[in-house]
Amino acid sequence: MLTRELVEQNQRLAHLNTMVYAKLDRLEQNITHQSSETPITPTADLHTRPQLCAAAEPARKRYKTKKSLRNVWYEWFAEKQWAAPLPRQRLHDLRACVGFMRLFLPDGYDLISGDLLQIASDSETNVLSFLQESGEPASVVGSVVASMKRLNRGGALNDKIRSYQVLMQSGRIADKSPLASRFEVFMN
Repeated sequence: MLTRELVEQNQRLAHLNTMVYAKLDRLEQNITHQSSETPITPTADLHTRPQLCAAAEPARKRYKTKKSLRNVWYEWFAEKQWAAPLPRQRLHDLRACVGFMRLFLPDGYDLISGDLLQIASDSETNVLSFLQESGEPASVVGSVVASMKRLNRGGALNDKIRSYQVLMQSGRIADKSPLASRFEVFMN
């Protein structure tokens, strides 16, 4: 008696499995914009799952969102102890972006008692206007870093670097961040 019940239950499960795969096939056809007039017959075996077509495969994972320079500055200096570690390339881009943004605060800055968001906003405005004057269409972290590196190799940032060094020596830059977290920009 128990064997007969198990056989009946297996038959019901096989029927349900066939119906589910038929539904999956219909959904795949809708995704790939195939004709809906073609008859759909379940072709799946009980133990194999049909493969998704190439058009339905998920796209490569990208970064969560494109971040503005202001957000990067804030996240770099705000202490986020709960954050997951970033990939090394992303961490380098963020460090380089903040390093370049430091050059564009002509009056210096005070990260200890100053308004972090106001400093970030001023730096972002100055960086984007400099890039626009230089003919670089950059506005988010990755493109800004690439453009700044290109401009630095050409020597376009030398004056900014000199003025930043003067501000550091005169004590007009108050920065509590450790030296290991800073991105040093050198003149070319």
